[in-house]
Amino acid sequence: MTIKIVSSWTVTEEVHRNEKRRAPKPIPIPVKQKAPARSSTPKNIAEKKPQPLVGIAANCRPWTEEERRIVVEKLPILPFEAVAELVGRTPRAIRSEVFRMRLRGNNAPPLQKPNWTTGEQNRLRYLWKQPLSIENIAKEFNRPPGGVYSYATEVLRLPTSKPEGFDYMHNVAKLCGYHNATLARICAWANVPILAARSEPRNKKYKTNHKRHIVNVEAARRACGAWGATESVKEAATRVGLHHDVLRRALRKAGFEKHPATGSIWRVTKEEVERALALRATVGV
Repeated sequence: MTIKIVSSWTVTEEVHRNEKRRAPKPIPIPVKQKAPARSSTPKNIAEKKPQPLVGIAANCRPWTEEERRIVVEKLPILPFEAVAELVGRTPRAIRSEVFRMRLRGNNAPPLQKPNWTTGEQNRLRYLWKQPLSIENIAKEFNRPPGGVYSYATEVLRLPTSKPEGFDYMHNVAKLCGYHNATLARICAWANVPILAARSEPRNKKYKTNHKRHIVNVEAARRACGAWGATESVKEAATRVGLHHDVLRRALRKAGFEKHPATGSIWRVTKEEVERALALRATVGV
C-alpha cells in the first residue's frame, strides 16, 4: 500500500513568507497640520499695555514740551549723558533737538559749557598738581574729561608730565634695583598707592587704552628698604632648618601676625624669627 503525502504549501510560498517577515515595517510620515488662523484683533486688546520704546524707536518718537523744558533747564549744568538719561534719549538725539530748536528760533540752551572763570582756573591748577586722574578732575567741574584736558594743556599750558614727587614705575624700579612686577608687589605689601598716569582721555571704542602708572619715589624707596630688611617665612624656615608651617605656628604663638592688607605676603625680620624660636624651645609649639 502506497501512502502519498500532499503538502499544502510549496517552497516558493515559504520563501515569500520569510521575506515578508523580514521586510521592515514602513515608517508613518507625520502629516503637518495647519495652524489655526489668527485673528487680526487680539482677544485681550483692552488689557494689552503699551510697551516702552527702546533703541531706534525710542529716538524716533516725537518730542514733548516737558522734554524740551528739561533739556533747556538741565543742559547748562549737566553733561549730555546725564540729560539723555533724564529724558530717555541718546546724547546725539539731545544735540540734534537743540539744533532744531535754534533753527525754529526757540530758547535753545548752549551746546558748550560756559567759559572758565578765574576761580575755576585756580581750582584746576591746584587739582592738576595732585595725583588725580582726568576723570576725577572733570567731575569737580561737571565737564567732559576731554575738554578739561584740552583746556589745561592748550590754554593754561599746564605740564602733562607726572605730579611733583612721582615718577613712572619703570624708572622707580630701575632706581631701586627691582623689576616692575616685583616693585608692584613691594608697593602692595607696604600699602604704597600706585596711580594711573595722567594722559589724554580716549574714546570708549578704543578698547586697548594702555595707561602708564606712577608711584611716589620716596615712599617706594622706603618700601624697598623695608622689603630688603625682611625675608619671607619660607626663606626664614629654610635658613633655620624648619618647615614653613612649623615656623608660622611658632610666630603666631609668639604674637606675630601677618598684616591683613598684605594678602598672601608675610615677611618677618631676623629678630622676630629668633624670638619665636626661643619661645618654641622654652615652651614648645
